[in-house]
Amino acid sequence: MIEARSAWVPYAAVISKALSAFEAVDGRRSIDGAYRLYAVAIDELMKLNGNTPKSIVTYYQLLGEKNPWPTAFQRAFGMPVQDFYVHFEKVRPRS
Repeated sequence: MIEARSAWVPYAAVISKALSAFEAVDGRRSIDGAYRLYAVAIDELMKLNGNTPKSIVTYYQLLGEKNPWPTAFQRAFGMPVQDFYVHFEKVRPRS
């Protein structure tokens, strides 16, 4: 994971928009390198949840059970998505 993270960070650092700006499909498709920012965000979620993919798997299971994504996020990661956005903006890479 460390090697992959080092490849994502430089690309994610040049994205000036906040992670929360990418909730809409239009936002995701209009920013070059957005998927690298997502990768760094997922890496941070894993760090906050024991460095295992368990919470990520739980999130997708909850989505598969037709939970709204904000509810699935809070149940899987133990915090509301808005709280994660605030946390992520404090720790994310910047250029």
